[in-house]
Amino acid sequence: MRSSSTMVQKVVLSTLPLPYKGIGSWTTMYNYYLQQYEHAIDCIISPYVANRVEGIEYISVHEPKFAKDRISMYWKHYKYRGYWRALKNIIDQNGYVIVQIIDNVGLLRAIDAFARKTGRREKIKILFFIHGYDYVMEGKEREAFYGMVDDLIVLTYASYRHQLDKTSSMPCEVTHIYNGIDSEKFKRVAPETKEETREKLNLKKDTVYFLWLSQERPKKGLHIVLRAWEILTARFPNIELLIIGTKERIEGKGIRWLGRIPNDKLPQYYQSADFYLFPTLWHEGFGLSLAEAMKCGCVCIASDIDPIGEVLGNGRYGRLVSFPHSPESWAEVIAEELHRYENNDKNNPYQEHIPDKVYDLNVWCDNINRLVTKWEKRLLSQK
Repeated sequence: MRSSSTMVQKVVLSTLPLPYKGIGSWTTMYNYYLQQYEHAIDCIISPYVANRVEGIEYISVHEPKFAKDRISMYWKHYKYRGYWRALKNIIDQNGYVIVQIIDNVGLLRAIDAFARKTGRREKIKILFFIHGYDYVMEGKEREAFYGMVDDLIVLTYASYRHQLDKTSSMPCEVTHIYNGIDSEKFKRVAPETKEETREKLNLKKDTVYFLWLSQERPKKGLHIVLRAWEILTARFPNIELLIIGTKERIEGKGIRWLGRIPNDKLPQYYQSADFYLFPTLWHEGFGLSLAEAMKCGCVCIASDIDPIGEVLGNGRYGRLVSFPHSPESWAEVIAEELHRYENNDKNNPYQEHIPDKVYDLNVWCDNINRLVTKWEKRLLSQK
């Protein structure tokens, strides 16, 4: 996929070093893309990277450490000037660049402003990735944002439609690419393997397990599920709720708190659970854990708040709760799905509708390559 042409350079601008050692959804995907895929990246401009990928040029830059926001009031975009200097040199040496910026509006504004000020904007195609649902922008600020982007990459069609409703002008192109998940790690296992994993994790054989996995922020909806659980455990003695991700210990009838668990250990918990609960109370960007649980075979029950309905195939891949702020509504839906599950010999009734490679990470990588190739061809044709 790497082009031998030096006419168009494919550059990623990132305020995080790539590959990234920490935890994050888009950084996990880019780590895979850079290290295990035939990627279409020539250069990464970022803070210093120790574990560099062979074949990629790295340019290290650093944001000013002191008073950067105060100085930016007088010297606009001061904190990102190092990124522009590095990018300007690439433009001057090669002619054209395709720039990927991931979820950093400040960096986008700086690059667009510097490029226009120096007469180099036509030499750049900016691909901007929104890894959420939307940004808090109104009126002229929102219109200006879309005017800085050549191609806006959204996670869901719901996000695109929402943004379109919020503005009277969106001159950029828009590309839709779903998040990708490693299908070799997050996958269904055979019933006998599920039993063995449960035994290893000290889970009971005949209990129906529900899993909730996130942080304890109110918008993640755990408090709604806990109130619903009080109703459910009074009716169903053979259910248990596994809670992963919270710092605070949570106790109660039919609840097992597991604390924080490393990411590489999570697939076995998805694969051991029967149900996954996703009671979000806000507009998620995508709901990565929901998709991971779905790929591992869990019956997924989630809030019907955009864009989650789209991620669940508008109800084909799992059950949507139409009144997600109500514990009673959650209790009712969970009870219905529990009966359905048990009447189906404890098999996921939605499984037949879920594509084998749904939200596959390799498909995401292919989509990124196609996106870059499209813009490379356009730049070469305008030469």
